[in-house]
Amino acid sequence: MNTGNNNQKTRVVPRWVVVLGIIVIMGIVLYGLARIVLPMQQASNQQISESSREFNRGSGGRGAGGRGRGPFGFVQRLFRGGSSEEELVETGEVVLLDAERIIDASGTLIASQSGEIYWETSGIVAKVKVEVGDDVSKGDVLMELDPLSAPQNVIMAQADLISARKDLDELLNPTDLQISNAQKSVADAREELENMQNPTTSSVAQAKQAVVDARDAFNELKNPSTAQIAAAEQEVAARKDALRDQQEALDDLLNPDIDALKDALRDAEFDLARAEQDVELADIGTATSALQNALDTLDDMKERQVSIQKAIDGCVVHKVEEDADKEYIQLTVTEELVYKGYTYMVGPVYQVFEETGNVLKDIHGNIVEYQSFRICDTTRAVSVDGVTRTLLEAKEDVSAAKERVREAELQVEQTRMSNTTALDLATKKVRDAQEDLDDALAGVDLIDQALMEADVQDAAGELSESEEDLSNLLDPQPEDLAVAKGNLLDAEDDLEILLNPRSTDIDLARSKLTDAEEKLQELVAGPDEDDIAVAEAKVTAAQATLSSLWLEAPFSGKVVELNYLTGDSTDQSTPAVRLANTDKLLVEVSVDETEVNGIEIGQPAIVTFDAMSYTEVRALVTNIAPFGETVQGLVRYPVTVTLRNQSEGVMLGMTSYVRIVTEVLEEELAVPIDSVQYDDEGEYVMLFDTTSNEQNRVTIESGMIQGDQVIVRGDLQPGQQVVIFTPKPTDSGSPFGGRD
Repeated sequence: MNTGNNNQKTRVVPRWVVVLGIIVIMGIVLYGLARIVLPMQQASNQQISESSREFNRGSGGRGAGGRGRGPFGFVQRLFRGGSSEEELVETGEVVLLDAERIIDASGTLIASQSGEIYWETSGIVAKVKVEVGDDVSKGDVLMELDPLSAPQNVIMAQADLISARKDLDELLNPTDLQISNAQKSVADAREELENMQNPTTSSVAQAKQAVVDARDAFNELKNPSTAQIAAAEQEVAARKDALRDQQEALDDLLNPDIDALKDALRDAEFDLARAEQDVELADIGTATSALQNALDTLDDMKERQVSIQKAIDGCVVHKVEEDADKEYIQLTVTEELVYKGYTYMVGPVYQVFEETGNVLKDIHGNIVEYQSFRICDTTRAVSVDGVTRTLLEAKEDVSAAKERVREAELQVEQTRMSNTTALDLATKKVRDAQEDLDDALAGVDLIDQALMEADVQDAAGELSESEEDLSNLLDPQPEDLAVAKGNLLDAEDDLEILLNPRSTDIDLARSKLTDAEEKLQELVAGPDEDDIAVAEAKVTAAQATLSSLWLEAPFSGKVVELNYLTGDSTDQSTPAVRLANTDKLLVEVSVDETEVNGIEIGQPAIVTFDAMSYTEVRALVTNIAPFGETVQGLVRYPVTVTLRNQSEGVMLGMTSYVRIVTEVLEEELAVPIDSVQYDDEGEYVMLFDTTSNEQNRVTIESGMIQGDQVIVRGDLQPGQQVVIFTPKPTDSGSPFGGRD
């Protein structure tokens, strides 16, 4: 009963409600799937439509239409299990391309040569001769240290360098004096050895005399002579006088006598006035009168010589032409004329050939006058103003008059010089007297006082030395006696060695001779190479030490960094200057081992920069490292690219991108990448005949890829069409892309 009641109470859901719920659930699922699939389907339909339009334009035809696409197609596939449309054929054209194989890499822009220069010693920077950005040449001095702030060994390097250079020069170029001294050393050593082995009478006599002299000196030191004592006493007296004079001069400086100085000035002024009078008298005195008389006499002698010369010239015949076989005539002219290059002057008598005279007479008429023959004695005496003299005597009179003039001038000059000297001395005496008076009135000059006191002390010291010498002479010191006794013993030993030489002394003499001969041989034949090397090493070491006082540019370049200013202390661990040769800029890039074999020296490249977007600089590959570097498990090779020219704004350290062109192909066949297929027989493309819509297999060999094209080799011609294969979804029979 209870069970029956329970069954009667159970509610039964209507079947249509269940069906409706299932339909709602399926609708929700379909809606969700549509939200996912429809956008994808629309994008695919759009791509297919564009491809179809491109195909229709390119080939003039296409396959089946686009049925079954879009939302309705999706529903159709959902319930029919796929699409029944025909496949669409897409083609691409065979073209000719110019292709380049390029390797891209990056690196940093650097200089072809760069370096840091460090101080090699400590000190204070005295001069900085460059600034950042300056161009310098190799050897230019960039900075200098204050020599006084450098270590002692650097300061002494200058002297060491001079000494080392002198030693090297003397070694390479011995002077005649060096050779002469070396020859003398050899001769002295040989003579010493010979005298030791066979002493001469003179050497023995000299040795004996040396013993006598040493003994006399010892005896005189113990018992000085009366003359020695007198000389020493006289020296002491002279030193005392000098000290007294210096002390008096100092006293006069400290306590001057003003009246005496005024009297001295007055006397000096009187002497000056008298000297000036003597100079004035010298101008009008006897010497001046004598000079004037000598000048007058010289004028008279010259006039007499001229008169005698005219008288002699009056009878001189000028022989214009000479020939013993021809007749002559003599003639004069009243006007100057020229005939056959000879000038005839008015006054003299000319001797010419008779025919020449006739020609002159015919040409010039009365200008030419014949003269009777005459013979003139040029040595004859001529009377002038009652004085008879030959021309030679007249010349001698002129010479004598000139000599008297010179003597008179010398006398006048000597007189003037004598008076001038006296005047100069008198002037100096007045000036000195005035200075002494002015100094006395102005008070004591401390410098003069110090000098005077020093002179007094020097004189006192010299007096003390003289008195000490006299005291030692009268009472010799024990050490002086010991020295004199030692000199005597040495002289006696030398004499004993000379008379009875020891074998060791002979060996020593032989050694000295050998050394002297070797030194002479080096000077004459040239130094040993080892000696030259040692001398050059000393010069190099001194030069290196001295050059640490400045910094030189080791190569030509640009200053890119300075770390010191004038007055800074140097730190040998801090670079002072950084140089870079910016004439040649490089980029070093790292290339993978799979690509490096395609790179060769001289290949072109293009360099661009992060900081300069629109700048491209041409470059060349200039170096390929022969060994690789392992970076994160990959082997890479450093490749250097050199810029062919510099672009404005390019700076060291910039991030640089390099494109190296490793291969260039011109007018090569190319097809779209998607048209190339591969099977067991190799690579191929499907050649599409646009007329018959047939496809034929063509075997190819692919090569370089350029964008979406690939270079190929095969039986193809430019302009032909090849089939492009577009990847399709798998045929799974699903509602998302399957086929019936």
